[in-house]
Formats: sequence, structure tokens, C-alpha cells
Amino acid sequence: EKHKIEIILEHVTNGIIAFNTEQNIIHINSAAKRLLGIENPEEIKFDEFFAGLDLNVCMAEFMYLSKLHNVEREFVANDKHIKMYFVPFKIENERVAGVVGVLEDITEQFNLENSRRKFVAEVSHELKTPLTTIGAYTETLLDGYLDDKETAKTFLGTIQDETIKMTNLVKNLLTLSRFDAQKIEMNREYFSIDLLLRELVRTFKVEADSRHLRIEYNLLNDIPDVYADKFQIERAVKNIISNAIKYTPECGVVKIFAGRIYNEAYIKVEDNGIGIPEADLPHIFDRFYRVDKARTRQQGGTGLGLSISKEIIDNHGGSIGIESEYGDFTRVTIKLPVTDLHTKKGE
Repeated sequence: EKHKIEIILEHVTNGIIAFNTEQNIIHINSAAKRLLGIENPEEIKFDEFFAGLDLNVCMAEFMYLSKLHNVEREFVANDKHIKMYFVPFKIENERVAGVVGVLEDITEQFNLENSRRKFVAEVSHELKTPLTTIGAYTETLLDGYLDDKETAKTFLGTIQDETIKMTNLVKNLLTLSRFDAQKIEMNREYFSIDLLLRELVRTFKVEADSRHLRIEYNLLNDIPDVYADKFQIERAVKNIISNAIKYTPECGVVKIFAGRIYNEAYIKVEDNGIGIPEADLPHIFDRFYRVDKARTRQQGGTGLGLSISKEIIDNHGGSIGIESEYGDFTRVTIKLPVTDLHTKKGE
């Protein structure tokens, strides 16, 4: 029976550790060893070990209290956030025989909760700034500046700009929410990546010219039509090209390449702009993450564009990556699965 219990406890995903009243370990499974970093259970004493984790528990607390009660603690060990339940157990004569500890790895829940709080704080901050501006300008107009047409026109223009920023923010948040809930409808069709990119280059040429930039496009080899949601792919690539133009100084160049390697089509957008510091690269696709917060806000960015692009590409079974050298260049590569024409037609 003891062997059966040991086998069962060994395969439980939660950590299980049991101490007798002499504070020695009488059972510990592999999960508990891993979570607590215990290699030699025979050397562990209850009070000493948990005092080292600053958990404020001792064996006497469980042995001599008239009413048994469970104790719950949370702590960090080996880069894991752990919740531990201490449960005293009795023997036949109703005396406490020891304490069982049940450990639960809550790292993922902890990180998710932190992400949720950060997300709420970021959204609140992003909405607060334009709302404050709109409120202040509206109050000023109502206080008597409506008769000053020039000032009123300037203020109303600012109010309109801030309203557009908020509208774009809400639209982006709704898009990410639908991705999270897996409620994005994909209207897939076969279309040409080459034609899509040529259209986008024509679209962005006006903006590039106004910033005194060159925008170039090169098709490196033939690409079969991709089967994807054209609107979504266009949106993802637009975000990338728009960023490249925003963060490239005058007389710079934005280069776009497209081609095929094996069963993937790739799109590369490269600029010789300000680049991204190495420390920021791992977070570049995080929501609301900005390398240059002041400049991004000034240009109307919300820090969601790259997040949305990644969600779109991931949902198409593709991948998106970024390379950069601060002060030199940034290169974003999008890869999408492609199907040959004869396969597409079922021949």
C-alpha cells in the first residue's frame, strides 16, 4: 500500500512533501524537489528550511495548537512563484504526527495577472492623455474663445487629432481582444504578394516623399499566390512599412524585398534609420512597448502596431522576426506558407 501511494504521489503534478514531528522529511516527490531545489532530503529540517524561505511557519505551530488549521503561503524559489499549503495530519491517538506540504507552481498565473494589471494601467494612461487635452481645450473654448475664430480653429483641430488617436487606440484594442478570444474571421483567398507590395509602395510614396525618403521595392524571385486574408496581411505589412518610414531620418531609404525560399514566401522591410537598442529587441512585439516613448506618442503611435502584425502573421501559420543595430538599420522579415499552383487547383 505504501508503494502504491508513493507511485501515485510521484506522478502528481503538484509538489508533495511530508514532515514528521521531528521535522524530518518522510516523503517528497520529484515535483517538490524541483520546485524547492532540494537535492538531499535527509539534510532538511522543517523550521530551518522554511525560515530560510522567510515563510514564518514552524512545526510547534501545528503540534501544540488546540485547533488544527491549514496554513497558506506564497513565495519565490528558483525563479518560480509558488503557493504552498501546510496541512497537519494525525495518527490514531489524535496527536499530530506531522505536516504535509502541497506546492503549486503559480508562475504562469502570476505573470498573467501582472500582465493584466500592466495592460489596464497602460490603457488608462493612453486614454487619459488625449482625454485631458480634449477636456482642457473644450473648457477653454466654452470660456469665451469661440468668438476668436483662429484660436477656435486651432483648438478644434487639436481636439480632432486627439479624438482620432483615441479612436485608433480603441480599434487596435478591439482587434487584439478578438485575436485573444480567437474570434477573428479570416476571409482567405489566393492573392499575389508582389501586387500587394507594389500597391503599398505606391500608397506610401507620398508620405516618403514628404519626409525626403526613398522607398524601393525588389521582387527577388517568383512567388506563388498565398492563401490568406489579404486585408489582414496588408494591415500587418502596412504597420511595418509605416514604422520604417517614421523612424528613418531625411535622405534615408526604406527597402522592401520579396521572394520565396522552399515552401515559404518572405517579405523583408529594411531601413537605415535610428535602429533599436539590443536590450529592447526581445520586447519589441510586446503590447504598448515603445523604444522611444516620447517620439512614438508625438507621432500618434500606441505601441500596438507590431503586436497586431505578429498576431496576424502567427494566425496565418507564418512567422515574423526583427533584426536591428542601434543607429544603423532595422530589418523586419515576414514569412508565410505558400502553395504551388498545381497543388492549389487540386491537380
